[in-house]
Amino acid sequence: MADLFDVLAEDTRREILTLLRTSLDAQAISGSGQPGELSVGDVVERLGITQPTVSKHLKVLREHQLVDVREDGQHRYYRLAPGPLGLVRRWLDGVAPQVTPAGLVDSAETPYVDLWPAGFQVGTWIAGAQDALNRFIGQIRP
Repeated sequence: MADLFDVLAEDTRREILTLLRTSLDAQAISGSGQPGELSVGDVVERLGITQPTVSKHLKVLREHQLVDVREDGQHRYYRLAPGPLGLVRRWLDGVAPQVTPAGLVDSAETPYVDLWPAGFQVGTWIAGAQDALNRFIGQIRP
């Protein structure tokens, strides 16, 4: 599994996997592709990187069985292969703290939890609400 984490450690490969994942929920981007598939050209266009770079990363993903390829003439269409990603998910599920329906961590110790993203969103919303309230009050005061 260490090799798999080395493959996933590269930003561009993670971006390609994410792009393939989002294509599962959308119709095919190219005329000949099927839903859940992207051509090399689609990936180049969406990520704004060169075709040789995309091909190099897709080759690594294919060699590690993270993507499947379908050939149609000179075109190749890629889609996610669930096998190895399922292994990573099961491993992460085994080491990640379990959360009960009540939101409590199911362990003797409560691990450190980074609440920054949620706190940032709430803080941003509160700041926006305060600004809107101050503008409203400024409009009604003479």
